[in-house]
This record gives sequence, C-alpha cells and structure tokens, in this order.
Amino acid sequence: MLRSHSENEMYLTTFMHRSFIRSLLDYTDVIHDNCSKFNTVKLEHVQRRACIIATGAIRLTKHETLLQEVGLETLKSRQRHHRLVYLYKIKNKLTPSFRSNLHSMINHNTLNYNFRRQNQIILIRTRTTCFYNSFFPAPIRDWNNLPLVVSSAISVTCFKNALNKTDEVNTSKKLYSLGHSYEKILHTRLRLGLSRLSKHLFNYNLCLSKFCDHCDGNTIEDTEHYLLKCSHYTTPRITLLLNVKHIICPDINITLLRDL
Repeated sequence: MLRSHSENEMYLTTFMHRSFIRSLLDYTDVIHDNCSKFNTVKLEHVQRRACIIATGAIRLTKHETLLQEVGLETLKSRQRHHRLVYLYKIKNKLTPSFRSNLHSMINHNTLNYNFRRQNQIILIRTRTTCFYNSFFPAPIRDWNNLPLVVSSAISVTCFKNALNKTDEVNTSKKLYSLGHSYEKILHTRLRLGLSRLSKHLFNYNLCLSKFCDHCDGNTIEDTEHYLLKCSHYTTPRITLLLNVKHIICPDINITLLRDL
C-alpha cells in the first residue's frame, strides 16, 4: 500500500505515518522523553524510514532535509512541545483532579512579583543527569525561555498556536504532491541535491567529475544548469516553458531563452 503508484502517494504516505505510526510514538512521550540517546535515535529512524518511502529519496539524504521536504519535525522537538503543553495545563488547573498535587508544586515555585520574569517558574534542584532531563526539571527550563506572550496565553489553543509560531514548525507543500509517482521522485531528488546529476553524485563521492558531459569547458552540472542552461536540453526546455508560460509569466519571450 505504501508503494502504490497513485498521484497522491507522498501525501497519503505522510498522512498514514502521522495517523497510525507517529501517534504511537507520541504516546506518553512526555515521560519517555528522558530515554537514552540510543533509543532516541532508534525512534527517530522510524520516522526517517517513512520519509524515505514517501519521497523516494535515497538513504544518504540528510535527516533534517527529509523532514523539511515532507513537513514533519523531529520527535525530540515534538516531545518538547508536548511537555510544555502539559506543563501549561498543570499550571492552569486543566489536568484531572488526582494531579492536583502537581499543580500546587508549580504554583508554589512561581515568581509572583511584578517583574519581567513574573511568569517564570523557579528551577528544581537536581543531582543526577537522569533527573535533570526528566519531567519536571526539563520542561521548567524550557518554560522559562519562552517569550512572555507565549507563556501568558489565555487558553491551551492559543498557547499551542503561539508555540508553533515560535518553533517555526515545518509545513508540507501541496505542490510537491502533484504529478505521477516517478515524476515526483525525480523532482524530489533534484530539490534534495541527490539526483543523477554529476554535481550531486560528486558531492557524495559517487562519480569522479562534477562537470557536464554535454557542455564545453568546466561547466558544473547542477540543478540550475540542468534546468535552465544546458544546451543539450534546449528543445525540451522550450517546450516546457511554452506549456507553463501562462502560469509563470505570460509576457516572457521564449525565443530569448535559446541564448541561455
């Protein structure tokens, strides 16, 4: 199902990952966020594998680039986001009654003076690294670094929206999901810099030269050269621009592009 050749394969694969896989990884993540680095990498690898299947990228692609391509964020970033949201609920008495003792602890440590830091929480002293990275010490440190406009939000929804703007969460581009499966894979590899162009292969030591085989001189075969300048592809380039002329620039003179 993940490898079906539908026109919305990338969107469907990402949607399935978010709905059925990432929801399991997010379960109780405010608690298991303090796991070892080895386990954190293993959890992140699950999301990386889903990104590779959705985009058709190769395994050498940088993880951050993959996440930006499909509009996802790292699990570590999501865990930080969830911990801050949960801390906000505790601080504002939005948790179940059996957690009232947690609310009293947070309020007892709150600085209520009329200072610029009046919405911050006093840090909890820690001795071990394990406790230092656990809940509550870690979220309190993140909370104190939040802008006042975020930490003083009037509702959970407003707090989440303000937090997303602060963290600059990645969003997927619908344009990337247009076209057929194989075409989208080729476009994705061009954007990620991991196509069969000489410059891309040379960067990963997969070929001996980064220069174009069709052009004279030391012309580097990168994405810009391939799409806009290489004389070997002048005819298909003109055909493409004629078909998309009404979209990109109706007044463009196609004949001038022959001299590029």
